[in-house]
Amino acid sequence: MRRTYTQRLRFTPCLNWISAIVVVFCLLAGILDGLAQTTSERPSPQDVPLQTQISVPLTNGEIIEGVKISQGPAGMRLRDASGNLRDIRWDAINLAQWSAVPSSETDQGSGIKLPDVKLQDLIRPEDVERIKNQRHNTLAFIIFSGIVLSIFFALLSWVDQDLADRPMPRSSWNALMLFTLGLAVVPYLVLRKAKRMDVQKQRPTAPRRKRGFLAKLLSSGKLGGGGGEKLVPVGAFRPVDRAFVRRIQLLDDRGNSVRREGSKGHKTGLDNARTLIAQGIFEQASDLHLEMKEEGLFTRVRLDGVLYDRMEYDIEEGRRTLAALKTMAGIDVAEKKKAQDGHFQVLCEGRPVDFRVASTSAIHGEKIVLRILDKSKPIQSLTDLGMGPNQQHEFKQAIKQTAGMVLMVGPTGAGKTSTIYAALQLIDTSKRNLMTIEDPVEYELPNATQLQVNERAGITFESGLQSILRQDPDVILVGEIRNPETAETAVRASLTGHLVFSTLHANNAENGVIRLKEMGINSFHLSSSLVCIVGQRLIRKLCPHCKEGQTPKDKEEILYLDPRPGQGLPKLFRAAGCPICSDTGYIGRTGVFQVVNINDRIKQALSEEMTEVILRRYTRQGAVGGLKADALRKAREGITSLQEVMRVIGDD
Repeated sequence: MRRTYTQRLRFTPCLNWISAIVVVFCLLAGILDGLAQTTSERPSPQDVPLQTQISVPLTNGEIIEGVKISQGPAGMRLRDASGNLRDIRWDAINLAQWSAVPSSETDQGSGIKLPDVKLQDLIRPEDVERIKNQRHNTLAFIIFSGIVLSIFFALLSWVDQDLADRPMPRSSWNALMLFTLGLAVVPYLVLRKAKRMDVQKQRPTAPRRKRGFLAKLLSSGKLGGGGGEKLVPVGAFRPVDRAFVRRIQLLDDRGNSVRREGSKGHKTGLDNARTLIAQGIFEQASDLHLEMKEEGLFTRVRLDGVLYDRMEYDIEEGRRTLAALKTMAGIDVAEKKKAQDGHFQVLCEGRPVDFRVASTSAIHGEKIVLRILDKSKPIQSLTDLGMGPNQQHEFKQAIKQTAGMVLMVGPTGAGKTSTIYAALQLIDTSKRNLMTIEDPVEYELPNATQLQVNERAGITFESGLQSILRQDPDVILVGEIRNPETAETAVRASLTGHLVFSTLHANNAENGVIRLKEMGINSFHLSSSLVCIVGQRLIRKLCPHCKEGQTPKDKEEILYLDPRPGQGLPKLFRAAGCPICSDTGYIGRTGVFQVVNINDRIKQALSEEMTEVILRRYTRQGAVGGLKADALRKAREGITSLQEVMRVIGDD
């Protein structure tokens, strides 16, 4: 009796079964890969009209209401009533519960019911066509896979029948057929996946942190009790060109060229460090943050005062990268518990760029922050910095003095040093001896003697200032007043016929005066030495290509503007976002100033040691343009947005 195909086909316990599993697995993987490609490409919703407020449900149970939506770099972009932008990834949105604002709500009390907008109403026609094409491609691939499987089993049957009357081991031939076809399918799937990865790399999407499978499920809320996705700032990731990276020449703390030699791990760390440095210079960042986490090394850049996520590395590559940076900065690589400081320099297309390195210990490893100082940038004028004409007039009156103290106050990163350099440009250094003590020296001034703080060599602000006083100076710059000793020496120098410029950490001008008193400076000496105090902040400038007109409607915004009775609300502008500004809505920053020339009333309040309340009131009354007033003026002129003013200035 003739045996059936299944009776004749004999598999060896090892090779045949493994080969069969390889073929079937590869084909199923291809089918699932195609299905995943279709489902992962979510539709990109078009903008909803401003009067339409959409409710967006998240997988963690939260519902974000009153927003309009558009396509984001990695999912959906939300804009609230204040114009603030937030991004949410697709997997954090509960598409099953998508709905609009309840129809009982009306638009600003007008009695007009808001339209019921569903997700399918927001899909653009081209997106619908693209999704259909993807589904057709997937269906074609499934049919193709079925045909391949049929041909495969037909070949096995033919080989088995052909060998039935021959003295040859059929199991070996079956195994050979299975293994050969399996190898033929694998390259196709690999190339298909590589092509998809290549396409994804070219998309201008923000980088996503690599996390474990369980963490992803927990964050999406699919296991219950999930925390949802973190809303991250908007900022499209623009990878630096590899040719630009190769033009970066690394120098160590002694100015020697860093060679790419040693072990493979050291070379990898050096290459990563070079890429990070090039990325920071390319994006004109002020700081680079590198922090070791449980999953690896995460990096961020500070652009216009806001941090954005950038490249990620696994734990081993992260350690090598940090070690390479510490080596270049001349700090101990083995020491990972104590805080350390260092510096190095790079040559970017021939121009020097300085990096200040600060390392500290964290729970999962080290964190390193790199401050970027591009010395090739020209010193800006007071007008370029954003100081108004009336403020400049008052400030220049103080600069013309032959003795006294001119103080710049503001938080870290407020642009105080840039303002001082702009002021020093107005001094005729060919006739006056200008000397500085700084940490570090950011710009080289012509005809000036500049000292740099070096605590290892015993040069501090106080000791450097003491040394400068013996060099017959006319104008002195003390980079920062950090302690009572430096403050006392600077005040004493201003009382002995020197014009002293310095900076102090304080929120505004009146707080700067109080801060000096708290450092123990004699009130009489303070009233005699102070000439001018300038408070300042930096706010982001609106992108001129995409900013939109806006009339404030939010109660908080109206209260912040505090209009007079009968006075209408001004027409302002808000951030929109476009490819030119990397979807942030802002390009660059400008200064907001408060200039206070110390008048007789303030001097009397200081010398008579009046209460802080009176001193603050006199200082505020003597100011030319308070921080809030100057910022709102720039908002009315369309330079910045009201939301940015509220974020940076607050109630100062």
